[in-house]
Amino acid sequence: MNIRLIAATALALSATIAHADPVTINPPPKHECKQPSPLGMEPSTAQIKSYNKAFDAYKACMSAYIADRQAAGNKIAELYKAEVEAGNAAIKEFNDWANTVKSDKDK
Repeated sequence: MNIRLIAATALALSATIAHADPVTINPPPKHECKQPSPLGMEPSTAQIKSYNKAFDAYKACMSAYIADRQAAGNKIAELYKAEVEAGNAAIKEFNDWANTVKSDKDK
């Protein structure tokens, strides 16, 4: 009886794995933020103002990029959790069914 149950479990799990849809994840896009050019040895006031403006733009661009990557990562983590929970629910359902079959057979 136990060998049949193990064989049935293995067959059911292998069929599930064989029919799973392949998952592809694209690599994250590269940022397009432009770093400000370094200031010379004795920059003028205009160069300093220009640098500060470029620095602020670079910082804002990188902050937005980082926030986007973190949001994408959180979404993937939520999807992963849902997939694992669905798999665990299927395992529980199968085990409950197998235990019912076994208890009915033992009666």
